[in-house]
Amino acid sequence: MSGVEPVQEAAKNPSPAAAGQATDYPVLLLAWEPGPGAIYHDVYVGTRGALVEAADRTCQDLFKGTHMEPVFEPEGLQPRQKYYWRIDEVGAGGHITKGSVWWFTYTPHRVQNNRTGQWYCFIQEAIDAADAGDQITVREGSYSETLRFYDGQEYKPVKVRSADPSSWDAVRATQIFGGAVFSRGSGAVQAELDGFWIIPKKYNNIFICDSSPTITRCLIEGDGIGDSEDIAVHVCGNSSPVIRNNFVCRGYVGLYFDGAASSGIVRNNTIVCNSYGIVRDEDTTSPIISNCIVWGNGSDPSCNLAGVFENVEYSCIGGWPCEAGEPDADGNFDLVPRFVDVDANDFHLTADSPCINAGNPADTPWPDDADIDGEPRVVAGAVDVGADEVALRIGDCAEWFSSQRPFDLSHSSIMFIPVGNGTSYGACVRPITQLPTVPQGGVILSLDDDGYAPVNLSDQKTVSIYGNRFSRFYVGSNGYITFSHGDDDCHPSFFRHFLTKRISCLFADFDPSASGSVSWKQLADRVVVTWRDISEYDRSNASTFQVEMYFDGRIQLAWLAVAVAEGVVGLSDGLGVPVDFQETDISEYPQCTVGPPAISGYVRNWDGSEIRGVTLTFSDGGGHVTTDSSGYYSETVPYGWSGVITPSKSGYRFSPLSKSYSHVNSDRPDEDYTGSPESLSDYVTEQFSSDSPFDLSNSSIVFIPVTDGTSYGSCVRPITQLPTDPEGGVILPLGDDGCELVTLSGEKSVSIYGHRFSSFYVGSNGYLTFRIRDRDPAESLVDHFDRERISCLFNDFDPSSGGTVSWKQLADRVAVTWGDVPEYGQSNSNTFQVEMYFDGRIQLAWLAVAATEGIVGLSDGLGVPIDFQETDLSEYTLCGLGPPVISGCVRSLGGSGISDVTLSFSNDGDSITTDDSGYYSKTVSYGWSGVATPSKSGCTFSPPSRSYSHVTSDMQDQDFVALAGELPDYLVEHFSSPESFDLSNTSIMFIPTGNGASYGACVREITELPTHPAGSTVLTLDDDGCEPISLDSHKAISIFGVSFPTFYVGSNGYITFSESDRDPGESLDDHFDTQRISCLFHDFDPSLGGRLRWCRD
Repeated sequence: MSGVEPVQEAAKNPSPAAAGQATDYPVLLLAWEPGPGAIYHDVYVGTRGALVEAADRTCQDLFKGTHMEPVFEPEGLQPRQKYYWRIDEVGAGGHITKGSVWWFTYTPHRVQNNRTGQWYCFIQEAIDAADAGDQITVREGSYSETLRFYDGQEYKPVKVRSADPSSWDAVRATQIFGGAVFSRGSGAVQAELDGFWIIPKKYNNIFICDSSPTITRCLIEGDGIGDSEDIAVHVCGNSSPVIRNNFVCRGYVGLYFDGAASSGIVRNNTIVCNSYGIVRDEDTTSPIISNCIVWGNGSDPSCNLAGVFENVEYSCIGGWPCEAGEPDADGNFDLVPRFVDVDANDFHLTADSPCINAGNPADTPWPDDADIDGEPRVVAGAVDVGADEVALRIGDCAEWFSSQRPFDLSHSSIMFIPVGNGTSYGACVRPITQLPTVPQGGVILSLDDDGYAPVNLSDQKTVSIYGNRFSRFYVGSNGYITFSHGDDDCHPSFFRHFLTKRISCLFADFDPSASGSVSWKQLADRVVVTWRDISEYDRSNASTFQVEMYFDGRIQLAWLAVAVAEGVVGLSDGLGVPVDFQETDISEYPQCTVGPPAISGYVRNWDGSEIRGVTLTFSDGGGHVTTDSSGYYSETVPYGWSGVITPSKSGYRFSPLSKSYSHVNSDRPDEDYTGSPESLSDYVTEQFSSDSPFDLSNSSIVFIPVTDGTSYGSCVRPITQLPTDPEGGVILPLGDDGCELVTLSGEKSVSIYGHRFSSFYVGSNGYLTFRIRDRDPAESLVDHFDRERISCLFNDFDPSSGGTVSWKQLADRVAVTWGDVPEYGQSNSNTFQVEMYFDGRIQLAWLAVAATEGIVGLSDGLGVPIDFQETDLSEYTLCGLGPPVISGCVRSLGGSGISDVTLSFSNDGDSITTDDSGYYSKTVSYGWSGVATPSKSGCTFSPPSRSYSHVTSDMQDQDFVALAGELPDYLVEHFSSPESFDLSNTSIMFIPTGNGASYGACVREITELPTHPAGSTVLTLDDDGCEPISLDSHKAISIFGVSFPTFYVGSNGYITFSESDRDPGESLDDHFDTQRISCLFHDFDPSLGGRLRWCRD
């Protein structure tokens, strides 16, 4: 070699430092300081130092190539692995200077405890170190571990979430190979797994035993080979998990419920391409399945749901027994769900899927509820079936009105609801008679022609448009709001509308300096801008409209009377007219719930009697309301309201203590509360003696658990016989001071003070104990309170001298009866009974009792309370007398009674048949819950059934209407010269059936109008005239299932709803072109004679 070789030195100053920790994630870079004269760098990386030391370029596993820059990104590094690396410097002429071998331990920061900020390599490490309620965030990557949410005997109720569970791409990029195990979790705080692609190593993917975690927004995939032990989610033991918004696919079994106490909530899941969808063992409690897709599982439709399922609603299920293409009474249907790409495990719904908006219409989103993409679960009052919520994305959202296409949004409002990250919107329309927010009290803006003014929000509030948030915006004279800068443009067009981020409530050439006003108003949850009675430039007309920008991202536009014919309405992201822009017909958006939603219900005592004067306070600006004489309340809240309702009344406590709501967008009836006087003793115990003898003969007391069961509400009632007939019970061979163990069958359990037991001890001396037996004959408060105990009459009895003690298990309770048992050494007789209901209620009952002394009451086993005060049990509130009765009539449309209709009462309520007048009366057990369903061959009924919950008092007027044969679909007749009008002196009653989308009808003869018009309001209508009528007190009328607070009366014999009409030319086309009631659609002229009146009863 000629010339002089350059002097070379080895690379130095490695990063990560030699013998150090490498924590960078997801990208780790190896870097070094090059040796002088180095041109290239040979890189070697491996897990064995000796091999890295000896390696050369022929070692393909260790040699990572020749690189120009002194930095290298290794791939495939495994956490907690020690890595060795070497850099050889390559100089001129290819001279190589071998470097030293460095090493580092790879401990990437992949998993973080949000509370402590501590980083971990593995998810399990973070779970083990966490406290109850902690949230753990997991970065994208592959995690080969089985997550165990318990530490020895301790359950770990922590929330484990991927870094972005709302992103489908992020979910698929955060993979757990090995699944998860949840065990021994009986506490109030439960674990949660959110946003992962979960892939099995072996057998159960997710195993849940004796715990109730939430599994949400996960892709749970099996091994795809049909292994019979490949179960996506296996639920056993005493478990009630919440499984929602998941894709479950390609395993042997999707969900498997195994164990008598296992149940759970299965909501909005897509369970497909498994050998079996959901399997339930016959001894388990049926899970509640709603809004789910269970489709394409196994070779036969019966594989979708294997077993008996009692609680299935609003789900798309392959092979479900229903009319072709039509949902059954519970909303379940059998239609191809239509997924984006089944082969790629992309089970998002296509735009034409029948699962869109087919979910339970009464659903409201749970806290933090979102679909598998993080999008809102309820949009514009509708919910989809399956894990994917396909919101109505309105895209470019703009409409240009002109003389050829005049403005058609007067007296309506549009609510825009942000979807996902706010870059698109769902929308719905509703009719209005007044602006959503009263503008009075707002700040007047002094705007000239083509002017604008800035508005700065207070309290650090911000508003949003297309995902961008602003604390300032600009209000323009010409009917729009801009954000990045003010605008004075007065020439509406799509080009100008889309030039900047803009809300065009009505972009037109207005001049507020000539008439009207423009004002703004900041409220707790929104800011409102109102253009009121402003005129177009150089014209004398008037238009009123309003923009509401909610701080949660919703935007509502509203218009009252609008005089202009031309202008632009819509939202703009400021990026110019989209290349594929298509104009929107905004009036064709789906209908929102009409009017602001109302929350209503009853507040009652434990015995079903009303509590008047209870104040219900609505947080977050929702106001307050007081119950009336029947205990009823009803309060409207703003559309989308979120908050808490809390009942209060001096001297009372309530269950539940409060109710929470999130984004209320439809009416919420039956939001009931139960109250009990605070004066009820916590200790529900009375000691009788010769000075205060026993006074409970021929009476019973019902103890009803409050909230978590640690206290009770109570009421007393007179009886003439024991509540449960002891005949047929099991006789217990009890002697004097005896005790026998009773074990319940069928996995049933009873409760006292919040603790549940599947067995208990019956004592001769008139009591039951639970954890340990007792033979004590000497009644005292110390003995009564020394263990968990029910003292029906704690006294020294001797069943071996007479009478019997027996027990009897029924479907809903177990009863223990002391029948004609004498006191020790006496020949008297005492009969009393304890009923323990499986729902936690306890009833004590006494017939003839000769004993004058003893103790009656309940004990939590914690000893005599320090503040104990004896209770006078006979002074409790009187329960409803006797078992409650449900009664009513079944009639035809014409009002005549229908005999021989069978009414079936579920949950052991049996059945009953109507008499010749159509009347029925059915006695049910106190506290019965269930459904009453009428049936008779050849008839359908409205309503199809009635549901009841904890019936404690008589319920009258529970009527049904029987509909025979096929109902007419259209209920319309066109009279003409060959077939003249033939309905004089008659009336027709149309009665809505089912959800109100169809009607039954009957005709009757009349001699006078059903409602006398005297005293009514006269409408002054000209020829082809029309006047709006608005109802007050939040009332609304309905046609074909849609409610309206406003309707329009036309001169020409009809009423319309969504729009006014002046059409004089009767035809079927005109009749059916809008929602209409044609009493007699004809060309009338009230200005020539007669009167039009209206009134409201």
